[in-house]
Amino acid sequence: MNTFMTITFLQAYNGDGIHIEHDGHHVIIDGGPKCEELESLVGEIVANHEIIDLLIITHYDEDHILGIYKILSKLSSTVSLKNMIGEVWFNATKIGAKGNPYMLSANQALKMGKLLIRNDVNWISEVQTGKQFNIGNDGWLEVIYGGEIFEINAENTNLSSVYCDWKSTFQVLEPFVDDKVKDVSPVNAQSMILVLHIGKDKQVLLTGDATPDKLFAALGEYLEKGNSNCFELIKLPHHGSYRNLTKDILEQVVCFDYVICSNGDRYYLPDKKALMKIFKWGRKKATEKIRIHLNYYADLFPKLNISEQDMQNNHFFCDGKRIFEL
Repeated sequence: MNTFMTITFLQAYNGDGIHIEHDGHHVIIDGGPKCEELESLVGEIVANHEIIDLLIITHYDEDHILGIYKILSKLSSTVSLKNMIGEVWFNATKIGAKGNPYMLSANQALKMGKLLIRNDVNWISEVQTGKQFNIGNDGWLEVIYGGEIFEINAENTNLSSVYCDWKSTFQVLEPFVDDKVKDVSPVNAQSMILVLHIGKDKQVLLTGDATPDKLFAALGEYLEKGNSNCFELIKLPHHGSYRNLTKDILEQVVCFDYVICSNGDRYYLPDKKALMKIFKWGRKKATEKIRIHLNYYADLFPKLNISEQDMQNNHFFCDGKRIFEL
């Protein structure tokens, strides 16, 4: 058995896809708009006669749900989804549960709900804050914000920056690093926020696409319970959008390793201004080095126009590390 908790940030195009493995147990969180790595991984799990112990869909946006739907829909013709998935967490009113078959009105959410019900999968459709799930003997996931039930029609909203800041230098961007513009999207407000615990003293913050107000409040409640504010890793919310990260959030936590899940092919994410917020407000000592991990480093880093001098001046570096053993 693997003594480490292995966390892989899959290459899921402009979306999120996360695989957690420990002691032969598998947790999958989101699946991008598509994800060949996830499809291959699920095939290996089936071939090895293992199961997906827990599948989490943080919210119904296409870049989180569609890849999973495609994989499970294809797989359902050859295997029993009920037998290969232990539990699904996905906030959505179950079809017909309130006498209205159209409560899941966004297309992907509707299709996913029908697929889960048709295959009699163990689906938790209202995820509560505080819910926990054990992974092996010494790891567990904790929900610090359960998200919200999807019962609205809005979808396909452009939630990202309409201005690409990649070509601008840090010096040019400096006056614009503030919290005046925040993500207030009702869709992203539905996103679950999770903490992965490894043993007694390690934790990873998995933020989905959480809006800054929801993330700040969830962290505040979590810390008020006496939990540590030190994190081994933080996956930045909404693919590194500066609208989803604030001074208040960064001042709540201690972390030197930040992961960004995005290939940058839509909406120009991550924003360089989001990185600047981390340098400005996330560092606790002036000389501490921040590590930014890009799951599409080879494709994305050259486009960001960050020089070695930029990294030296701001005490950070970027790399392509996306598999972590903790």
